[in-house]
Amino acid sequence: MELDSRSFVKGFRALLSFFTTLPVGTAPLSEAAREFYLINVIGLIEGFITGVMLYMFSYIVKDQMLLAVLYLVLHVVLTGGLHLEGFADYSDAIGAHKRGVEAVRIIKDPRRGSFALILLLLNMISTFSSIIIMLRALNPGALIPILTWIYILATESMYILCVFGLPEPYAGISRDFVESAKRRKNIVKNIIVTFAIFLTLLMLFDIHPLLIIFTTLATVITCLAVLLDVSKRLGFVNGDALGFCYEITRVVNMVIASAISQYL
Repeated sequence: MELDSRSFVKGFRALLSFFTTLPVGTAPLSEAAREFYLINVIGLIEGFITGVMLYMFSYIVKDQMLLAVLYLVLHVVLTGGLHLEGFADYSDAIGAHKRGVEAVRIIKDPRRGSFALILLLLNMISTFSSIIIMLRALNPGALIPILTWIYILATESMYILCVFGLPEPYAGISRDFVESAKRRKNIVKNIIVTFAIFLTLLMLFDIHPLLIIFTTLATVITCLAVLLDVSKRLGFVNGDALGFCYEITRVVNMVIASAISQYL
């Protein structure tokens, strides 16, 4: 039992180390993959920290545009730009209209194409605008549960993509994560953890049903759309596809939250 708990702690620390910049030390990627079913807990931590930091900054910074810029900085700093990099790489493959080996070659090219830059800009503008709209409609404290929920869905979207997508045909970074996500016991654990987090948030925060319904539906639809594109374009799920899915889900749900913020 003691060995299992130590293994669990090491795996979670590895997961936290890989997906965030929090100073928790380093660990082998295989340990992070082993506890990948806890990825939505990472989203909870990311969203809560970002929301709380933004709330604290709101006492010092009164300008909503500057607060929106601070959110973007917090997002990049906390995630290390990991998902944004994958988002940009996969965007290049979409913009080039390539599939198979050619799409993989474009994704692995360290240079950024014009389509990647355009989508990155749209990502930033959509995020920036969404934060401003929410700050105008809500008090900054209300963003804590909203951002927490959005980040939970963004991280969970990666797990969903791994469950239904195919692993890389070579020893890539995401292969262990995809294979771990597909294990039946891990799927069950992920569902249990998801419901536990959801119930905890409902008990701690007053989250409007509209936000839950629309963002959950949007996450499912986004995951399906990304899965279809990844299956056709690459034929498997790699790290860049996961980053793309994370960022698209996050931005879509940020826009939805801002659109219904007057009802929250």
